[in-house]
Amino acid sequence: MQHPEHTYADAGTFSVSLNATNSYGTGTLTRDGYITAQSVIAPVANFSANRTEGPAPLTIAFTDLSSGAPASWQWSFGDGTVSAEQSPVHTYAVEGNYTVNLTVANSGGSDSESRPGYISVYPGETGDTGYFRINCNTDGAQVLFDDDLKGSTSNGTLLVPVNLTPPLYTNYTVTKDGYYPVTTNLPAYPVKDQTVDITVTLDQIPPAITHYVTATAYSGGRIIPNGTISVNEGESITFTITPFTYYKISYVTIDNQTSGSASTYTLTNVSANHVVTAYFTSAGSGGSGGGGGGGGGGGGSSVITTKPTTVPTTLSSNLTSGSDSGNATAIKTNLTSKSNITNTTPTLTTQVTTMTTTTPPTTVPPAQPFWSTFPMAWLIPVIVVIILLGALAYYNYRKGQEGELFEEK
Repeated sequence: MQHPEHTYADAGTFSVSLNATNSYGTGTLTRDGYITAQSVIAPVANFSANRTEGPAPLTIAFTDLSSGAPASWQWSFGDGTVSAEQSPVHTYAVEGNYTVNLTVANSGGSDSESRPGYISVYPGETGDTGYFRINCNTDGAQVLFDDDLKGSTSNGTLLVPVNLTPPLYTNYTVTKDGYYPVTTNLPAYPVKDQTVDITVTLDQIPPAITHYVTATAYSGGRIIPNGTISVNEGESITFTITPFTYYKISYVTIDNQTSGSASTYTLTNVSANHVVTAYFTSAGSGGSGGGGGGGGGGGGSSVITTKPTTVPTTLSSNLTSGSDSGNATAIKTNLTSKSNITNTTPTLTTQVTTMTTTTPPTTVPPAQPFWSTFPMAWLIPVIVVIILLGALAYYNYRKGQEGELFEEK
């Protein structure tokens, strides 16, 4: 079989081998200790009750506290009734002392917890009795009268006996996990042996609406949490932004809108998807542009520009209307004579426009010293000196040999 299934009945470690065959031959793959089967531990029974005594009829909510992952539960309430629910609700109608027993089991075994006389029921209040019948659209809903648990609905109903002698109950609550609870005032009390019907409709709580927030950090730092985070409708989420060494936060955008340069941002009452992006710049950024990459405008600046809208066209008719036939003296007289010059002051109107330019995030760290960048560079001159010394020694050695050879000859 190509894809088999196998059940290991005993605990232990097992090796697995696979033989595959085709027309060219057979191949085998073996994985030692590939499968580990652990034995199932038997559960240990334990339980509690919301109350252990009271007047009849007494409704008790039992809670299973067993350990060891039980797979089944068997309750015995001591009055001849049993239940296979994990945490049942039971009503004792008759006074007396009752022994409660719980047996739990799984594939590893079973265990029992028995508590003799665990529940004590004494005579109920004297007087006439009436009834409220709770009609509900779902089974297993718990019914409380003034926070006094009366039981759970079964087959859509629960009959609740009430004593007609004051004090009387004033309100009731019907609740179940996954549904909106209903709490309201009780209607008029029944008379003796009368039953008053109450109809309750529980509305199911819709599943939570989930939104997604995508958080990203560019080079120079990090944002926590990061990636795509799911957030339920109405919840809040906080992001922490941390720059690396030699960097600082330049700015943060939320949904492509700049939102300052704080180190934490909180999105409250989330009702839509969002994108959070953190940008970083060199910590040495400055306005002069020097200092090993620390310039570049200081991470953004405002530029003020002026533009004239009205420009003077003439100063005076006498200044522009001279005669070419006049001599130099006449021209000088026309220019310097106060009577011939119209003192017209031109009006200059300026319009100021402010443009803000944002420098994109800088990811260049400050310049590092040569020895920090190349920490092993000191070996180069050492090696050169060793080579030179070796060459000199070899030269002297060869020279000595040649001298000895010359003497022998």
